[in-house]
Amino acid sequence: MIELKNIRRKFKDFELSDISLNISKGEYHVLVGPSGAGKTLLLNLIAGFVKPDSGRIILNNSDITDLLPQNRNVSYLFQDLALFPHLSVEENVAFSLKIKKMKKQDVSAQVKKYLEFTDVLHLKDRSISKLSGGEKQRVALARNLITESGILMLDEPFSAIDTQLKLSLKKLLKKISDYGVTIIHVTHNPEEAISLAHKITVVENGKIISSGTYKEVFSKPLNMFIAGFSGYKNFFKVNSVFREGDSLFVDVVIENSTDNSVRFEIPNKPDTDLNSIIIDSSNIVLSDNKLISSARNSYEGIVESVFRIDSAYDVEMNIGIPVWVKLTESSFNELGIEKGKRMWISFKASAVSVF
Repeated sequence: MIELKNIRRKFKDFELSDISLNISKGEYHVLVGPSGAGKTLLLNLIAGFVKPDSGRIILNNSDITDLLPQNRNVSYLFQDLALFPHLSVEENVAFSLKIKKMKKQDVSAQVKKYLEFTDVLHLKDRSISKLSGGEKQRVALARNLITESGILMLDEPFSAIDTQLKLSLKKLLKKISDYGVTIIHVTHNPEEAISLAHKITVVENGKIISSGTYKEVFSKPLNMFIAGFSGYKNFFKVNSVFREGDSLFVDVVIENSTDNSVRFEIPNKPDTDLNSIIIDSSNIVLSDNKLISSARNSYEGIVESVFRIDSAYDVEMNIGIPVWVKLTESSFNELGIEKGKRMWISFKASAVSVF
């Protein structure tokens, strides 16, 4: 339904580079990445507010690259919602239809339909200034849906509402998706992508890093940013690989740094190119003294930080590079862990996944 072909757009200090992407009809597609990655710029390109330096934008098999925004059949919910403060809820939702000079009774029927769909019909006569953040979101969605473009673009839709209202908005967005609307949703929050998307595209530094289903994107993360979405903290780039007898070892570094390197034993795999490893934090043993065991990965370090996560703890150990250990509450209390304490970590090669 939507196809971006080799899109390039350069600014003074930023460039979208060779962006190609396909979004199917009825798909909930989330563009996720850090701030400044180029996600909103992609929405603006599709909407026509920005033109690419090169490449083409195809909508329903028609090239819309050079069309003005008003001639593209897409709907865009801006991050600030852009509701008209001097108009009522009903007048805001009806605005685009009145511009098209539709009959009054037809406008009224459509407004009622979409105010009901978004559960804000009871607010139709209310001023925008009298609405809560969640109510404004619903009114803005109704105003976009009433155009019946079939494509809804959302720029950080959860940024303007309280945490307690996010669940109800998620339910509404799923309802809109089930209604058959194609949704392109921009966020920096991985939880939104995981809970809502049919497909996920990871954007970083103006490039698509990975794109596909949740499983396709996160089962073999390509970098620390993607690994973090799946809860992986111990993601390392492989600097070198070597064998010692029947065992296989790698020297690893932190992504984007070569200042410190640590050697780990990993599962004995057939000769192949190894790019990165992940160490399961729940399979790392933390102790006051070096353990006598079959685990050949054993390192002394210092507790750098501690975070309580529900009924467990994430402990960051500095062994030359940061390694995270997940502990139960009882183990944490028994070990008397505190920042600055010297301790040992150990884990077997089987705790390491290689990519």
